[in-house]
Amino acid sequence: MAAAGAYAIGNLNDAKFFGTGATGELGYVAAHAALGCASSAALGTGCAGGAIGGAASAALSPEFISAIDQTGAPLDAGQQAALAAFATLAGGSLAGLAGQNAIGGATAAQNEALNNAGQHIRGVPLDRSSMSESERERYEDTHSVPATPIRDAAGDNETATGGQEAAGLPPLAGGVKNSAVVQSAAQNLGVNLNAVTVNSRGVAQVTIGLTNSMSFADVQTLVNYAGSLGATSVEVNSGYLANPKLDALLQNFAQSGRPLYGGTVKLNPGTSGDYIITFPVGKK
Repeated sequence: MAAAGAYAIGNLNDAKFFGTGATGELGYVAAHAALGCASSAALGTGCAGGAIGGAASAALSPEFISAIDQTGAPLDAGQQAALAAFATLAGGSLAGLAGQNAIGGATAAQNEALNNAGQHIRGVPLDRSSMSESERERYEDTHSVPATPIRDAAGDNETATGGQEAAGLPPLAGGVKNSAVVQSAAQNLGVNLNAVTVNSRGVAQVTIGLTNSMSFADVQTLVNYAGSLGATSVEVNSGYLANPKLDALLQNFAQSGRPLYGGTVKLNPGTSGDYIITFPVGKK
């Protein structure tokens, strides 16, 4: 129950239920504190320690994840172990310093870290100042966001870039209404949603435009969106990667043949990007 609750809070935050979607917002942290309180009380270790642990991990674990891996990729077993150790120590220590049950704090913190923070990972944009002039030019040439037609509240057509909020959510291909979560994922990845169509073989193609970081939660959202258009398979074009760690990660999956969130990673034989990740719709 506590695990499912922590994950659900993360989903609500992705949908900007608590505000902007930032992990440090008061409502978001308070939700994890409330869950920690309830779960710790149910385990007999008291409300206060669990509340402190849940809140501490919600506030601190995202920063720890960014410190150990900025790509936004799924954590490997070693990184998950490090995250669990960090959260357990932080939650237990802070609860103990406050005179509350340290075990309750540690347990709630570990639950939040492994079932929320470690499952809702966001990549940290690469600092372009670290690039050479040629790398920066390549980045700017390949990371423009196509203008996307939107409709305002009155139904009039307007044009907005990917970094601009739409006044209304546009009805896209197939008459499927675009949700705020899909709109946000498309913005984060620089995807033109109106270009996502399904061919006669049931395959949809999604081309990523912003590849200095990549949240696989956003990728999964767009895969599900393509499925709502009738796709049975989705080919995600990674674009030209500006982040060497992300490039190395995808190269490793392409060479090993291991699935990435249920998708198959292959080198792109064309000239439109580095990798193609093929996802069967409905599977993770």
